[in-house]
Amino acid sequence: QVDDIERIEVLRGAASSMWGADAMGGVIHIITKHGKGPATYNGMAEGGNYNTWKVGGGVSGEVDQLSYSVDASHLSNLSVSAAAQSMGNRERDPYQNTTFQSRFNYKVTEDLDLDWSTRYNQAGAGMDNCGGFGYKSYSGSGFVPCDNRFYYNNANQLYTRGQGRWFLFDRFWEQRFGVNYTMSDRQTYYTSKTISPDW
Repeated sequence: QVDDIERIEVLRGAASSMWGADAMGGVIHIITKHGKGPATYNGMAEGGNYNTWKVGGGVSGEVDQLSYSVDASHLSNLSVSAAAQSMGNRERDPYQNTTFQSRFNYKVTEDLDLDWSTRYNQAGAGMDNCGGFGYKSYSGSGFVPCDNRFYYNNANQLYTRGQGRWFLFDRFWEQRFGVNYTMSDRQTYYTSKTISPDW
């Protein structure tokens, strides 16, 4: 989901002096939206093939020294089979994604500001046992197709960061102190209480 991105900067070549030793080949800098001026509201609705639909909305703006941007969206897709349909697999494996993101900035003085951003994502997808025709049964009962209507994957992700920026020498020198927290929880599970040995 890229709903909260304001712009993307691509810097080619070594940039370790600014971005650290890991940036020896270049930097892709993703800048999220931040509020400006009076409160502005936005909303959208989209639809497409395979029962695909997406809705979302948000608000951004400024109140005195505080700027804010808050967005949320939901995507749902009935999709196709994760296993090859050309090999006889017809059971659809749906996908859905719900995302919430926010950014708040408080300008303490002309040379000091505080920033806090959060992104939460919950996604789920149907899965199959394999990708081709199928596989031989462990119990010897025959050939088992790849389709599995009980098999799912679920993911919950949280990213949050708080930071302070202090500018010195007519904003020539910028100092930052920040704290990050990342949580990623992925689960693969069956929705049926009775699963055959083949599954």
